[in-house]
Amino acid sequence: MREIEVKLQFPDKTINEVLAELTDIRWSDPVAQEDSVYVAQERLGHKVKPGDRICRLRKETKGNKTELTWTMKVQQQSSLDSEEHETTIGDLEAPAAMLRQFGFTDFVHVYKQRRKAVASPYNLCLDYVHHLGVFIEIEYLTNEDVDSTEIQEKMYDWARAQGLGNYVVNTTPYDTQIHEYEKSKEV
Repeated sequence: MREIEVKLQFPDKTINEVLAELTDIRWSDPVAQEDSVYVAQERLGHKVKPGDRICRLRKETKGNKTELTWTMKVQQQSSLDSEEHETTIGDLEAPAAMLRQFGFTDFVHVYKQRRKAVASPYNLCLDYVHHLGVFIEIEYLTNEDVDSTEIQEKMYDWARAQGLGNYVVNTTPYDTQIHEYEKSKEV
């Protein structure tokens, strides 16, 4: 499945303030997500390009229920456009060891609170990302060969039509932003 997305950042708003602007949308209860992101060893320090593979091991907790997933992303036309393959797993340690044996290395860990919704044809994620703040991801899933730029423009049109204000378009994935944040703290 191909996932094309846009990411809107709300540097001056809380989750509740964004929710108040989107009262017509039915959001899920929040879930906690802990992502461990792995990249091919030879790609460390390089900008992501089409064809690059990125793996994510996710622990998602909602109340007393925890789900573990393994996702492989293959970058397509841009950093927010990827072909994704995902499966549920029983533990995190064995897949992490397998990824290391396949030549992947630990890249970064991302911690967030997420609410989900559907505004057809889009899936929405309202996120609070630790160290980064509040975001909305607008996602479009397809199996077709489409122009991601055209799809993303339609997503921005949708956001404007909702009356969302004071957001910044952010074209950098969370994992890269967290990596840059962590590097800035090492100095």
